Amino acid sequence: MGHPHRRHHARAGCGSIAVVVGASASDAIALLTDSDVVIVQSDWIMGLSASVRVGLSWALTQDADLALLHMANKPDITTPVLRRVLEAAGTGRTGLARASIADRAGHPVVLGRDHWRPALDAAHGNRSAGPYLKRVPCPLIACDDLLG
Repeated sequence: MGHPHRRHHARAGCGSIAVVVGASASDAIALLTDSDVVIVQSDWIMGLSASVRVGLSWALTQDADLALLHMANKPDITTPVLRRVLEAAGTGRTGLARASIADRAGHPVVLGRDHWRPALDAAHGNRSAGPYLKRVPCPLIACDDLLG
C-alpha cells in the first residue's frame, strides 16, 4: 500500500522520491517498508536545516531539474496541492514556486536545480530555505481552496 505521502508525490508526477528521516527514524522507516522511496538519514539535532540540506544534497545526485520539498507532518497537503505548485514552478532548472496557505508561505516548495545549491548553502540551524526563498523572491501560490 505504501505511505500516503509517497502516493501523493507519485500522482503529482514526481519520479525519484527520498524521505529524509531524523529523530524518529525507526518509526518512519517502519511506515515506509513497502514504499518505493530512498530513505536518507538527517542529523536532526542540527535543526530543521539539516533535513533540507540532506534532501537537497540527495537531489544533486539525481538526474532531475526540479525538486519538491514537502513536510511529512502536513496531512492536508494532498495531490492537488502538489500538482498546483509543481505546475506553477514551470519546467527547467530555474523553476520556483511555494504554496501559500492563509496568506502565509508554506509547503510544498518547488525549486529548480539552479536554486538547489544556494538554498542548501543558506540553510542553517532551524532556518531552512526560507531566507533564500525570500531573497529570490519565490512566487507564492494560493492553495487554500484545495485543503480538505
